[in-house]
Amino acid sequence: MLGRAGRPQYDTFGEGITTNHSEMQYYASLLNQQLPIKSQFVLKLADNLDVFNGLPVRVSSFSPLLPNLTLVCSYIRILRSPALYSVGVDYQEEDGALVQKRADIAHSTAVLLEKCQLIKYERSSGRFQSTELGWIASYYYLTYNSMMAYNQHLCLMMSTVESFRVFALSNEFKFVPVSFLP
Repeated sequence: MLGRAGRPQYDTFGEGITTNHSEMQYYASLLNQQLPIKSQFVLKLADNLDVFNGLPVRVSSFSPLLPNLTLVCSYIRILRSPALYSVGVDYQEEDGALVQKRADIAHSTAVLLEKCQLIKYERSSGRFQSTELGWIASYYYLTYNSMMAYNQHLCLMMSTVESFRVFALSNEFKFVPVSFLP
């Protein structure tokens, strides 16, 4: 993660630390403004919504969430650089505040979570309800991709090794270092 900690009015420099040497060129090009900085919030909205849905005070529709989508950095970035976020001209001409775009993003997110069996989604009203799998994913902060892999590959009669293979498909274990003993 790169960022500038400190107080802008007092500090004259910031520091960035990368742990992977192969990504250094990418981050240097970001700093030199060769590549646009793009918010990743929309890509992670399904995971954020699922975690939020598992809290004791649950959300059951997108109505209370849509106004909050205007408060995130992603929304401001979309307004400033619509082409970067694949916002078509049809959205921009008819809907300056991108209300319909936000509703479309929320609907797509709900359809994705429903496909992963994490929520039950009623398309006509926009209401949804968390499933037991949704509660599990929320409680353990599992991504929807991991839950989709578990749904596809887990079965009742599996050996321990087969179970580990399925769990190894999970994004949560992607960066766990593995060492083999001689």
